[in-house]
Amino acid sequence: MRCGSSDEQRTEAMKEGVVPQNRRQIPGPDGKMISATPIGFQVGGEYFNEYVLDDGTLLRLKPVMTEILRVDDMYDGEGQPVYIAKATNVVVANAPEKLRKK
Repeated sequence: MRCGSSDEQRTEAMKEGVVPQNRRQIPGPDGKMISATPIGFQVGGEYFNEYVLDDGTLLRLKPVMTEILRVDDMYDGEGQPVYIAKATNVVVANAPEKLRKK
């Protein structure tokens, strides 16, 4: 099925278990499979969040987005499309000397 198909054709194909080429079936919040479309993106900036722990360690965290999917035909309470963001976290710790292994 081509991406230019009508909504009715796409819905019918989804009922039959056929997923258009650029879409994927993923588990939804209730465990049922739902259709989602991968969305390309450009990095506007990736920044670290910094946390000072009670033991004196400076912990820096940065989420790095690996994939974004828009859930087909699903919208939030304000009518915005629902997105799923897949990311990995980069964690850097700078512990005080007394906590480091010698």
